Amino acid sequence: MKNEKLKKKRKVMKHISQRAIAIIIYIFISISCNNTTAPIEKEEIKSPRDYSWSFDTVYKATSFQTLMSSIWGSDESNVYMCGWASSLNVNLWHYDGEKWEPLTQREDLGLAHRGILSAVDGSTANNVWIGGYRSRKDGSKFPFIINYNGTKWNMHELKEITSRIFDVFVESEERVWICGSNGIVANYNGIKWEVDTIKIDVKNNEDLQLSSIIVIDGIKYLRGIKKIEGSSEFHNYFYKIKDDIITLLKKDVITSGNPKKHFGDYFHRSKNNNLY
Repeated sequence: MKNEKLKKKRKVMKHISQRAIAIIIYIFISISCNNTTAPIEKEEIKSPRDYSWSFDTVYKATSFQTLMSSIWGSDESNVYMCGWASSLNVNLWHYDGEKWEPLTQREDLGLAHRGILSAVDGSTANNVWIGGYRSRKDGSKFPFIINYNGTKWNMHELKEITSRIFDVFVESEERVWICGSNGIVANYNGIKWEVDTIKIDVKNNEDLQLSSIIVIDGIKYLRGIKKIEGSSEFHNYFYKIKDDIITLLKKDVITSGNPKKHFGDYFHRSKNNNLY
């Protein structure tokens, strides 16, 4: 009698266990079906024309003229801007994400001298370069280059060169390029400067001014302009330098009757290494 009751109890327990397992499986399947991940929608890439733009005005009462011409930033809270100003104390500005403030070259940057600044570029927040020029007592100009290494600002002076610097391009921490008047092209390899020039036929009062330099995959692209002596004519040049071989890709002859240019005054490189 006891054996029959025990068998019956085991049979009931087995049935309950099977029902319980079936219920658990059903719940699991129901939850899985209800939690199916929805497809992730790709963020639409807007055209610059659809952006919301905000405008700022930099102003300092000590400078009656402030014409900024170059801007670079590592992120939205670390942006530098430089250019011409009637006061050398306001020709460099910094944006911290909220407001623009001028940086004085002596007091804020700790430099021994001040220079006229033309261009700023960098690769990281701790590798910022600014190029321009200073004047000698005889009125001649020489390069003035400063860089921030994450700790302090340093000054590079190439006094043996009589040229103004118009553009800076930072390829990496160990490779920085500059260009400017008198066809000067120079690069810094992390230790010293190496100087070269683009030589074309120029008369005594003419000057080949290289206003922009970009380096893509080891190839240098430069824009230059030369005013023809005794006329209102300008020659606009587009150069490529590869393996120390200089190639003139395009030349525009600009006059009052033919003002058309096939390329602009400044070149830009996109993140995808496209030249604009």
